[in-house]
Amino acid sequence: MTARTLLSAAALTALLAGASGAQAANGWQMVASGCVPTPGSAKLITVGTKSGAVSFKDTKTGSASLICPVNYEFTGTNVLDQLEVQAVDASVNGSVRATLVRKSKTTGAIEVLGTVTSADATGVQNTLTSFTPASINFFTHGAYVVLQLSRTDPTADVQAHMVYLSRFIP
Repeated sequence: MTARTLLSAAALTALLAGASGAQAANGWQMVASGCVPTPGSAKLITVGTKSGAVSFKDTKTGSASLICPVNYEFTGTNVLDQLEVQAVDASVNGSVRATLVRKSKTTGAIEVLGTVTSADATGVQNTLTSFTPASINFFTHGAYVVLQLSRTDPTADVQAHMVYLSRFIP
C-alpha cells in the first residue's frame, strides 16, 4: 500500500467516524421494514422492498406488530425526548401506533415510556409525542419500539414507514 492509499483510507475512516457521531448526536431512526414482525404478524403484512414501508396484505385485517430495536450510542446525558412515527393512515378504519418501551437489564421489568398514534389524514404524515429523556438510560435498560398496524376494513390504506427518537429543539 502506498502512503497516499493509507492517507486516503485514514481520511475515509475519520469521515465515517464523524458521520456516525453526528447521527448519534441527532437521534435514532428505523425504517419500518427493518423491524422484526412478531409471531403471527408476518401472515398479515407485506414489507415494501423499495419504499421500506410495511402494509397489510390485500385482504387482511386485524392487528400486526413489529419490534424495532433501539441501537443508540451516546456519552453523557440522554437528550432524546421525542417519539415520532411516519405513516399512512387515511381512514378511521385503521391506525399505526408506535410505543417506546424500556426493559431493565437486571430485573427484566418492562415499562412503556411513550405512545404515539397516526392521525387520520391523506398522504404520508408524521405524528409525535414527548417523553422524559432521563427515562432511557442504556446503562441500566434496553429500549425498543413496538410498531402496531391495525385495520378493520381491507380497503383501508394503512402503512408504517419510519419511527424516530429525537430531541426537541425550541
